[in-house]
Amino acid sequence: DHRDLHSFPTRRSSDLRLSRALGLKYTYAPGHTLKGRDTHGLAILSKYDLMDIKIVPLPLNAIFFRSQKRIALTATCNIDGVELTLANVHLDTLLNSRKRIEQIKILMKSMDHRASKRIVIGGDFNTTPFYFYRSLPVFYQNQRRLMNNYFTQEGFLCICNKSGYTMKAGLLRFHLDDIYTRGLRVVQCGVEHSVSASDHNPLWIDIDLSVNIITKTS
Repeated sequence: DHRDLHSFPTRRSSDLRLSRALGLKYTYAPGHTLKGRDTHGLAILSKYDLMDIKIVPLPLNAIFFRSQKRIALTATCNIDGVELTLANVHLDTLLNSRKRIEQIKILMKSMDHRASKRIVIGGDFNTTPFYFYRSLPVFYQNQRRLMNNYFTQEGFLCICNKSGYTMKAGLLRFHLDDIYTRGLRVVQCGVEHSVSASDHNPLWIDIDLSVNIITKTS
């Protein structure tokens, strides 16, 4: 389970409260500071022990009025003898595809993804359908398709293409969140629109660990 969470040192953090309520183990990494000592960051929650936990700093981009430190969070878990590498990301908003993919390349390099057999990468990719000039949208660009093309070249499956939107703003609907897998058989994928804890809807997948999918990189 990949989450984008706030942490409040002055009281129980949302990641801790969520993990206790669900009976899950968790790891949390602060991305940037909010008011006071509060932080906004990434978490991975799991039924299984999390190991090899790493915080991956991503390139800082100069974005008009919204420049923020961005990170990725990675971990591994062992499920009945099957090792699974997990990554949670939250990319910048007002970026064009080239810089957005550069952020992902940093994550890939840190994971040594070509050596890892089974990988799940999920999170808020912020693939808005615009081309930006000085942080302003000037025309349409299918950033999500370009991101999918990159992951496909790296041997990943883009299994949430038809899962529907994950965020709405007025009459607009956006698919900003995704899950990419490698070496795994995905049974199904969906978006849970009944949950309203965030401006984004949760995206989920079911995987079959009994099957190892052999993937090739270009």
